[in-house]
Amino acid sequence: MFRFRQLDPSEFDAAGRLFVEIYPHRAHEVRSWQGPASHERPSRWAAVLDPIPTLVGYAAIWHVEQRKYRLDVMVDGAWRGRGIGTHLLDIVSTEAARAGAGTIQARAYAPCTAALTFLEHRGFVETMRMHGSVLDLSGVDRAALAVWTAAFVGDDITIMSVSRSDIDDETFWRRLCTLQAAAREGWREPDPGGPPDPVVESGLRTMLLSSGDLPLAFFVARRRDELVAYSVLAARRHPDGEAQFVGTAVRPDCRSQGIATALRARCLAVAKAAGYGSVRSASGHPALLRINARFGFEPSYCEVRLVKPVNPLPV
Repeated sequence: MFRFRQLDPSEFDAAGRLFVEIYPHRAHEVRSWQGPASHERPSRWAAVLDPIPTLVGYAAIWHVEQRKYRLDVMVDGAWRGRGIGTHLLDIVSTEAARAGAGTIQARAYAPCTAALTFLEHRGFVETMRMHGSVLDLSGVDRAALAVWTAAFVGDDITIMSVSRSDIDDETFWRRLCTLQAAAREGWREPDPGGPPDPVVESGLRTMLLSSGDLPLAFFVARRRDELVAYSVLAARRHPDGEAQFVGTAVRPDCRSQGIATALRARCLAVAKAAGYGSVRSASGHPALLRINARFGFEPSYCEVRLVKPVNPLPV
């Protein structure tokens, strides 16, 4: 009745609809299926119902860094409980072992107890929770934003907007990479199983400048010639005008001074002045969640991330 095979590119639309139905906050990822990042090397599979080929399940695995991989396994709600998910997970687990993976990460929404139980029974262990939230900018007072932009302690620290000349400057990126590496301290590792890749300019550029150009808002905090914090807000493809925080980072020795609040307030002020209707944010860090609550962000989802070690294939 069911066949399991590689997903054909002609089926991306059908698989994308299933993907978005189950995982709406990741809808933007479907656009990248035709041109994934070179290091990801994704493999995708379909579960098909015969005799009239109907896609009822989707699975994928892709490389993140070092020997760490991530996966998706999704089954149409009408066809669950028939072993489709188990078979797809077996396929991606075998592929992970063949590729030499050390760990694989799966994700599920916190309210989806059936999905979490499915993963936990197969050896996946929760490592962190990513909390998504959204802010309606129409309800944000400009005067409050102005107060928050100045709400940090430290006379030797200045905040400024990143310019075109900055992003063309090798020294700027060298300092930003140093900041990003330092800011990892205290952040929970979503893919445990070895050290993360070193912070390099190419990877940081891809993360912060996804369009290749300046984002909607990009602010840094400087202490003399040293970058101590940054925050980036990018425009999203959304009919109602929506922006997304791409990243916010603060050096450990500069935390708890209100710098992140001031940086994100400046980003929100830019979005509000430009006429954006809403801003989204996703974080697993308690400090950023508290800052979001201060601005009035409302929770939109909670994504549980679970990791399992990969057993090598027998020789």
